[in-house]
Amino acid sequence: MAGLKSGLIALVRDVSPQVMWTHCMLHRESLVAKDMSAELADVMDSVVKVVNLVKKSALQTRLFSNLCAAEGEEHTALLYHSEVRWLSRGTLLSRVLELRKSIREFLLLQKRTELAALFSDNVWVTKLAYLADVFAELNKLNSSMQGPNTHAIHLYDKMEGFLKKIKRWRERIGEEIFSMFPSVDELGDSAVLSPPITRAILAHLEALKGQFGHYFSEADSWRRDKTWILFPFTDNAADGTRLTVTEEDQLIELSTDRDSVLYQLPACKHNFDEIPSL
Repeated sequence: MAGLKSGLIALVRDVSPQVMWTHCMLHRESLVAKDMSAELADVMDSVVKVVNLVKKSALQTRLFSNLCAAEGEEHTALLYHSEVRWLSRGTLLSRVLELRKSIREFLLLQKRTELAALFSDNVWVTKLAYLADVFAELNKLNSSMQGPNTHAIHLYDKMEGFLKKIKRWRERIGEEIFSMFPSVDELGDSAVLSPPITRAILAHLEALKGQFGHYFSEADSWRRDKTWILFPFTDNAADGTRLTVTEEDQLIELSTDRDSVLYQLPACKHNFDEIPSL
């Protein structure tokens, strides 16, 4: 549908040859999140097995719900994992972590001791908590990239901010600080943050950073000559742009239009209703 030769891209470029096209950023982010080491992928696979077991039938689901209620859990159901709705990983992992004691009891009742043993393994639970936290952050990033008043430059800025957070997380881990991962932090003394675990976390964060660089390699070059779109009223707004002579002159005129500057101030637009009608 969006083909270069006969799809939407071709049709739009027939009308406007200079139009720029970019692949869906939300879809690319989902591809970034899918990459993880075998060690962490095994944790994800085990979680999916547990969820599928609980959701296997209405009876199984009801038994698990009753067990959670008897244990006084706030939630009494697990969420399905979906490769299509990849953001479900974040909420799925958080729910499994929250209900891990009830899940263990349920698995023992079902005589699935191999899976039940995982929930008594502090190393495995620590990895689960880390994944829950990371996918919660990816979910937050994805949500911030949706909604009104959003544009491509803003989305690239969001991703740049996330990459800076990853860099800082790695530095903190080197200082044995893990409070940026709330689920891991809540485990307290039961969290196993031995060198092998921290190396696995560091490797995953580095892989995330690499995947962002791979799928969004055009970010810097795409934004480099377009900052004038965000800041058209600065003294040097026309510097370094690829505008035509006529467009550059128009931008210079705009950058000195004080009335336009006043209207663009967020405080004015949102706090003074009479401005649009002036």
